Amino acid sequence: MSLSITGNVIEDENLGLTTLATDSDNTDPDNNVLLSTFQTSIPKSSSLGTELTALNIYPDTTSGTGTAAAIGIADNAIVSSDLSNLVFGDSSGKPLSGVDTHFTAIDGAEIFLYSDPSNPDIVLGREGSGGVANPNGKVAFALLLQPTSGGATVWVVQYEALTNTNPSVGEDANTLNLDQLVYVSGSSTTTSNFNFATKQPGQNYWLPFHDAVSGDTVLVTGLDKSTSSPDTVNTSTVGLGSDSQAITPGRALRFDFVSSYTGGGTKDSAFLTDGSLNSLAYVQGNQGSFDISQTNPTHSAVNVKIIAQNEPTNATIFDTSETDTSANLVQITRIVISGTQSADSNTGNASGVTFVKSGGLLTGEVDGLKTGDKITFYTGSNTFDQFVVGNITNTTFGVAAKGTGFDILNASQTLVQTNTTSTEVGSHLIFEDSVPNASANTQTATVDEDALVGVDPGETNFSGSATGNVSNLFNPGTDTPLTYRLSVDTSSLPTDLKSGGTTVTYLVTSATDLSGVTTDTLTASANSTTVFTLSLVENGANAGNYTFTLLASIDNETPQNGTPEGTFSIDVSKLVQATDADGNFAAGDTATAAANALKLKIIDDQPAATANTSSKTVQEDALSTNSANNLDPAGATATASDSVASLFTAGADVPLSFTLSTDTSSLTSQNLKSGGTALFYSVSSDHTTLTAAKGSGGPTVFTLTLDTSGNWNFTLSAPIDHAPGASDSSNTTIDFSSILQASDYDGSGVSAAAKAWTVKVVDDVPENFTPSAITSADNFLDEAGQSPITKDLTDDTTDPYPTLAIDQHAGADGFGALSFVGTNGVQLTGQLDGGSSTNLQAGGKDIYLFGFGTGTLTATTDSTGAGLPGGGGGSLNTADEVFTISLNHASDQYTFDLLQAIGNGSRTLFSDFADVPAGDYAWFSLPFNPTTKQPVTPGMSVVFTGKTAGTDTVNPSSIGTGTDAQSVKDGNAIRIDFVNDVHSINTTNDLKSISTLGYAGHYQVNDSGFTLAQVNGSGGPNATVDIRLDAYDITQGSLAQGGTFPSDSNQDAITEVKLVTFDSSGKETVLADFTGNSTKSITSGGKTESVTVNFDPTGDSNGVDVEGLKYIPGVYILASTADGFDRLVTTNVDTSYNNAGHSFDVGPVSAGTFVAGSDVNMSFNLALQDYDAFASNSNVDASGNLIEASTGTLNVKLTAPTV
Repeated sequence: MSLSITGNVIEDENLGLTTLATDSDNTDPDNNVLLSTFQTSIPKSSSLGTELTALNIYPDTTSGTGTAAAIGIADNAIVSSDLSNLVFGDSSGKPLSGVDTHFTAIDGAEIFLYSDPSNPDIVLGREGSGGVANPNGKVAFALLLQPTSGGATVWVVQYEALTNTNPSVGEDANTLNLDQLVYVSGSSTTTSNFNFATKQPGQNYWLPFHDAVSGDTVLVTGLDKSTSSPDTVNTSTVGLGSDSQAITPGRALRFDFVSSYTGGGTKDSAFLTDGSLNSLAYVQGNQGSFDISQTNPTHSAVNVKIIAQNEPTNATIFDTSETDTSANLVQITRIVISGTQSADSNTGNASGVTFVKSGGLLTGEVDGLKTGDKITFYTGSNTFDQFVVGNITNTTFGVAAKGTGFDILNASQTLVQTNTTSTEVGSHLIFEDSVPNASANTQTATVDEDALVGVDPGETNFSGSATGNVSNLFNPGTDTPLTYRLSVDTSSLPTDLKSGGTTVTYLVTSATDLSGVTTDTLTASANSTTVFTLSLVENGANAGNYTFTLLASIDNETPQNGTPEGTFSIDVSKLVQATDADGNFAAGDTATAAANALKLKIIDDQPAATANTSSKTVQEDALSTNSANNLDPAGATATASDSVASLFTAGADVPLSFTLSTDTSSLTSQNLKSGGTALFYSVSSDHTTLTAAKGSGGPTVFTLTLDTSGNWNFTLSAPIDHAPGASDSSNTTIDFSSILQASDYDGSGVSAAAKAWTVKVVDDVPENFTPSAITSADNFLDEAGQSPITKDLTDDTTDPYPTLAIDQHAGADGFGALSFVGTNGVQLTGQLDGGSSTNLQAGGKDIYLFGFGTGTLTATTDSTGAGLPGGGGGSLNTADEVFTISLNHASDQYTFDLLQAIGNGSRTLFSDFADVPAGDYAWFSLPFNPTTKQPVTPGMSVVFTGKTAGTDTVNPSSIGTGTDAQSVKDGNAIRIDFVNDVHSINTTNDLKSISTLGYAGHYQVNDSGFTLAQVNGSGGPNATVDIRLDAYDITQGSLAQGGTFPSDSNQDAITEVKLVTFDSSGKETVLADFTGNSTKSITSGGKTESVTVNFDPTGDSNGVDVEGLKYIPGVYILASTADGFDRLVTTNVDTSYNNAGHSFDVGPVSAGTFVAGSDVNMSFNLALQDYDAFASNSNVDASGNLIEASTGTLNVKLTAPTV
């Protein structure tokens, strides 16, 4: 067995916890660790952590006494040993109790050592009371012993700073330790384990079992000590029993532990009397165990009694004295149950196990044991060499009874021995001193010479004295509080400092008052005149406080021009020193402030800017350019004058003189422009005149003159670009403050305060205007093919300023932009024949406007405005354009070009197929009255017939119609006629004959078509169908019942096909628009289809084939011709595209009607911006409205053409 100390644990109280300071001890490094390292290595759940927590000293950032209580933690694995159960103690291995360390905490309290009563691995350094040990005193430090595989790690947790007694040797050499006060001792453990399945099954009077590891033997015998027929020991593969195959109630087994013996035959019944079992060398232990390997009956519980004994040392022969269970008893102090159940007598009964006690002591009885339980018992400091296990189920010890028996398979004996040799460790536990050092903080004590002459300090806000505290110039360490002083060595102070031409000298003195507080004072003098003083309090409640007082001026060799005022700084840092609570300003414990840590700053007396202002206003309206009929406001002027003298106070050095600085960068930074060109500034060589030009060498925009007395004049010669505003009240303020210089008599200068000297230039904004309208007198017809019409942008009669062109309406800043005002994509509205406002159409299609914000407005039937300003992407389709309006401000004119006739229109949806009874009909119409079983008339209707009217049938369902009793198959067709006033019928049987169809005549539609009610074929829900669309203009008028149904004639070429949806309000959303052969993909309702449109199918040059259509609810296929149509035929052409076998039903029909031949009145809003508003890039408010813009309304009347 070995136990040695291999190193030191050095706790430096100056290194911290959350971050570690640099360890400067290169010869013997400190062992400090971070708080996080400690918490990881010794968590609260560990035995050490649990006890520290109970003591309320566990270093934990979440507790009120955590990190603040611990000032340092160190550890080192310095204990090397092969022993177990290492503990702290004194030289005899006993607990420490009030051992005097002979050193004190920083507060002066002496510290005593106590072993923790709950954990021998913890020693606490506690403060005493009045020099007397106190077991409950405040914890100054804790020593922790943490076992490792090769010994132990020693931890030192320091909670209070300690008083180190040799400060002169420096921080790392000034140490404390616990020499000859703290020791480490350990113990060794020897265990013998025995397995009873090693013998052949059988019955013997005694049996030996050997442990090859320890070399010891256990002798197993029965309980009955009868010399003629002792109890037997029965062996089996599952364990030992007695007499029978189990230890039955009243029976027991005895276990004697020996290192050697001599024995006869194990079947010799006379071994108790013949001395054949002899030469016994008993082995001592203080811990034993056995198990319950089985019970009979199975799953039953048993009660056992354990008796521990210690045979006399002279008992070398096994006889009846060794079988006596009432002699040589050893008290059992603890019993632990493990395995199937878990219980501990120290914590009480648990899991059905009961420990029997008498007088508070264990009797060795345990109730409720089951198969698989292991029973371990302890005898504390007393040892045993024999124990007996008896079955007391339903009985008492030794009295036979019926009941559950049990076997024992394993048993053990353990001896825990304490190594009486302790090893000294206290001298290896070292506490290093903490000393202050200079921090990186700096302070400046500032005074102002203005205070010497009674002048207000002005913008500096400093007086003739300054105060502070030097404590933050030092890192104090842990030995607080600090004491401060001023060094008497003034050699670091400047030697060339003068006051009134006299060199300044320095002296440091000290004075102590009756309360013991010492104050040091540095006095700077010029002969008999005190220039300044610096006083520093060394100790007491105000330790570190200083006062800097200026009593005379400091010579200023170089005058300062402008703000800030000139300053002088004196570095007094080398005079400021500190020592800690266990120091005495010895060489090793004195810290001097870092260079530039404390500076004394003295501000020169200079002129100052006041809060007064000099501000004047000029108006652009006073300029001669683009004057709108002398609309200038009363008193408008382009010149201004004033004085800047009131913007400054001179101080002591009067009088002041004024000049303009050549540094015009502050003016340049104001980003002033005129007509979009940045202003260029120049100052005359005599610093009296500033000229602002439109670029370098350009025309003058304004001039500013200043004389030395402060009088100034400003002249505006050209407009300034302004940020947009609502009216002529918009203005730009030019700040000249930064180029104004004021100098006092001795040459110290200052600039004016910001915005002290300004000139406000008020903007000129555009005037409203009235364009010449297109009226009835112009007779501009509502029909395509006319020449464009051009009119004036400013009407000679109705414009507010008829003599001014549109550019002159912009005002002094000149023309910026003229544009249409509105929202791109809005529908065109107007009045027809003076009626109420309505949506206007061209060719039965809605009209949309694009180009707002520009000078060209385009009306188109393309709702996306593809290719137009403000419209969507893609190519422009000129065929969709209805008209354009182009503005030309240079010629003061606009041009209106009409490309298509304009009217109004409406869209009618025919979808109520469910109103028509199901059947095979020659025709039927929608709308249909389901109650009267009659076509709804009068009014617009759609009539459905088959490919050959009267032969092929139409078959309505609730969602649409097919033909010939089924869907529209290859080659079949549905015909849709747009007619008025369908004639009544007698019964629905009349629908089965084409001769019963009658109507008043056809009505014209365009942009009209239908949905697919279903698509059948391979592909299921993704089946596709190919259809052909043919449009016709039927010349026949009304059809009388019995008359001949008109054939397909006057085919009209289809020019456009669209795939669209309509919302509940009827608003159309275009999914795809085809005006030429192409393929496009659409997605609607989560379903996608790729559609190809062929405008020149074989044999039908006026028809259109639409390929790849799927059933997508709500998607309409709309067709358009150049001038509308009144019949639409849709044919299944799958066979033409290798798609045979697919079919479809026609669903709801959308009919777009159009009315032309009326006077059309429209109006369009225009906005005029001048140059500075247009060029500002901020000419639109949060609502999107133009700022600083005049307005005009362009009215257009298209005259209805005559027939």
